[in-house]
Amino acid sequence: MTLTGELDYRQYLRLGMMPHILCPGCGHGTVLKAILRAVHGLGLDRERVVFVSGIGCSSRLVGYVDFCSLHTTHGRPLTFATGLKLARPDLHVIVITGDGDGLAIGGNHLIHAARRNIGLTCLLLNNATYGMTGGQGAPTTPPGARSSTMRGGTIEADFDACQLVRGAGGTFVARGMTAAPLGLDELIARALAHRGFSFVEIISDCPEFFGRYNGLGRGPEMLEAQRRHLDEVDDVLAAKRVLPGLETPAGPHPARAHGVLHEEARPELSEQLRARGAMPAPATGRRPAGPEDASGPVGRASVTGQCEIRLAGAGGQGIVLAGLLLAEAAVAAGKNATQAAPKSSSATATSTIPAPIAWMSSSR
Repeated sequence: MTLTGELDYRQYLRLGMMPHILCPGCGHGTVLKAILRAVHGLGLDRERVVFVSGIGCSSRLVGYVDFCSLHTTHGRPLTFATGLKLARPDLHVIVITGDGDGLAIGGNHLIHAARRNIGLTCLLLNNATYGMTGGQGAPTTPPGARSSTMRGGTIEADFDACQLVRGAGGTFVARGMTAAPLGLDELIARALAHRGFSFVEIISDCPEFFGRYNGLGRGPEMLEAQRRHLDEVDDVLAAKRVLPGLETPAGPHPARAHGVLHEEARPELSEQLRARGAMPAPATGRRPAGPEDASGPVGRASVTGQCEIRLAGAGGQGIVLAGLLLAEAAVAAGKNATQAAPKSSSATATSTIPAPIAWMSSSR
């Protein structure tokens, strides 16, 4: 269903989840409204938009939007989103993550999603702290800034997330901020329209923990500090101050370039897989509203004949569990699953039950 006409935010929200739990002055609410304006402005079919999140303050946003959504484990939203995009390349998959979720425990997944150029949009909300769990130092906490784990000031260097993603091969890299919400709309819309891995770092302040720990004031003061990093609005603010006494130029984030920082065209991962015949063609219609017909639902791969899946490596319980999941999925799909696992160095045992496997084939 595509919603057009004048934007009413309530049509995109799960009103039963309100009131939200974001702290007063948190920039994440501004980001959420910018995302909804971008989706509405592009006229995206909400049945083809999926939001994926991990763990953290930023990830709570996914619970408030009335779209298909997936709340995943800490640091893993990009891995779940990759599987979703490869299974349903017709979908617009939007990952909302934070600087801790996306750059600390999930940093390795971020660089490989960029390297593969998977067709996702990753919005990383950077508030320079672990705001949900008490204000610990994060990968983006700038040197000298205080946190609950470094009261005397951080001594480690902070990540430049955009440089990291560009170096890893991201084909669209941009940076925006909650102090310039209309410009943020445009960046998100351009990221959603990009074919390939698009990444937008969004500077979003945390007045509750980072602001208090570093004497930066509340929400208005921190937004003012953000704006001082934008040349195009600095003169306006100097001529007409919105609140008195906001002379402190310091802020939690170092002065870095904003806007679209890098954009290039490179083959997207699912397109390359389809070209090799390893994936079905993208869906051309919606899923049926009623029971599935004999041809299966639109957008789902229809496998005929024998399908083989090989798990390579020397894993332990992980590969056993993966085999079990594959076999059970095949049986649940109405197929006959056969597994073969090493019995000794010179022999293999076979059976027709969905047991743990290292190699599996299935057929109707």
